[in-house]
Amino acid sequence: MEKWLKPVRKCSGCKLNLGERCAVFPSPREKWHHGSCSGYNNVELINKYQEEIAKHPPKVDKVQRKKVAGSRGTVEHHQGKSKVSTLRSVH
Repeated sequence: MEKWLKPVRKCSGCKLNLGERCAVFPSPREKWHHGSCSGYNNVELINKYQEEIAKHPPKVDKVQRKKVAGSRGTVEHHQGKSKVSTLRSVH
């Protein structure tokens, strides 16, 4: 069976669902094949994953870079009149 990395719709409420992949299982689709996933909001697996993440904190530079990139997205880059509005005023 081909492995599918992306979580399925049934994974939506699970804390192990990272969006593009499962935090624990390499193929979430196979885990749901028989009706239920053994890792769905499993407290032991969630704690184990959080402990593993705590061992490797994100690098300070990467966190700062993300903050700057997020703030740049909020700045309006188009100042003044746009070309569309000047063309409309001519007609």
